[in-house]
Amino acid sequence: EIVHDGKTRVVTIAANGMVESEEEEVLLATVPASAQNVIKAKLKGNSGTIMRRTEEGKIFYDVTFTGGDKEDEFSVAENGEVFKDEK
Repeated sequence: EIVHDGKTRVVTIAANGMVESEEEEVLLATVPASAQNVIKAKLKGNSGTIMRRTEEGKIFYDVTFTGGDKEDEFSVAENGEVFKDEK
């Protein structure tokens, strides 16, 4: 885990030395429009942290936010498809 200029970046290395996954904190404005629309709708005005994750050549956006008194998270593919929703 690396923190630079207040932004977090996490790189996971497999036993064979290859990069397994990479995560980087991003701003909503840098997310593709289809994923951005889903994130805005699910946040419902709450603020959150968005991590751009690259895994097996695919890009996902993992969002963590506080809604009311509990923390929630969900993940969205670049095309806007929610593939993981934890509540």
